[in-house]
Amino acid sequence: MSEAPQSETGIPTNPSLVANSSSAFVLPDAPWRLFHTSNLLTYLLAVAGILAIRGGEHGLAWQSGAGLAITSLLDLFDGRFARSFSRTAAQKDFGVQIDSLSDSFAFGAVPVVLAVLAVPGRMPYWLMFSLLLYLLCALTRLGYYNLQVGQQSGFIGVPTTLMGLMWSLLWCFRLTPPVIAVMMVAGGISMVAPIRISRPTPVVFYSLVALSVLLAGWHISNGLFS
Repeated sequence: MSEAPQSETGIPTNPSLVANSSSAFVLPDAPWRLFHTSNLLTYLLAVAGILAIRGGEHGLAWQSGAGLAITSLLDLFDGRFARSFSRTAAQKDFGVQIDSLSDSFAFGAVPVVLAVLAVPGRMPYWLMFSLLLYLLCALTRLGYYNLQVGQQSGFIGVPTTLMGLMWSLLWCFRLTPPVIAVMMVAGGISMVAPIRISRPTPVVFYSLVALSVLLAGWHISNGLFS
């Protein structure tokens, strides 16, 4: 599982970057210069999150569930995909940041928006509190991960990728407000708790890939044939 590509250092070779041969990291002179093919899966992850929201807006639970499963699938591979490219130091560090920003949207904001869309009428204050707690925990979890990159080999707190799979699985059922609130609180706390999780072995990694594919397939088949 990879929430972000590992940060590395090296002298930039891209002539479009501001010249400064004495520094390993050189900030480009404009944000658009950091658009790079290595971040394609990360950007597509955000697109899948938008599709999940669209499903919730139109009452298409299958589209929301499939979107969440696809975001998790893309997040499992985006780091590996990014590291397959030759990149400057700035592009590598930017990959870490944009990955967490996309994850904040897809695994933090999207489940909250879907919960709001799933609850008709006036939202109870206790449910609103649970949504706020979950969102703040997701943002804190991913901000912490950015500080953790390169310092530890595993994760502290449940990775947001697993949150995406959890919500995709739950979206197989008709969720009531109390269930949503309980899962929001439990998911939020698990992301920021001092739980140490090793990086997945190949067996675990590809089991998560298979689960993502199965969930996406389940939701899409329900949408097409139900």
